[in-house]
Amino acid sequence: MVKKKRHMMRSSRTLLPVPYPGTAFGVAWYSPEDFASLRQQGIDAGVGCANYDEWLTECDKAIALLRRQGIRPLKVPVTIPELTAWLEERGLANTTEARSEYVAWWMQQSGQH
Repeated sequence: MVKKKRHMMRSSRTLLPVPYPGTAFGVAWYSPEDFASLRQQGIDAGVGCANYDEWLTECDKAIALLRRQGIRPLKVPVTIPELTAWLEERGLANTTEARSEYVAWWMQQSGQH
């Protein structure tokens, strides 16, 4: 029996297994207007980021880190009207977890997994 080597992805605190090099990873991508709309609604987009430029800088850093770890980050366009409709169809609140589910759903629907 041959064991496949598993690659590891370092998160901020732990190593996470990455099943295959080149694995796609969806990253929610907002326009400045949609980011501002989330912030105005008090929704936790860009936790810890004071504004869009700060969020964009942090996202770019995270994307670069993913690439260095052999992961293929994909920017998933998230618009408030589409996200809101998707959430309402499923009876979900607009939370970090629900937006992550939306990104995963989008990737699956678009064949980007």
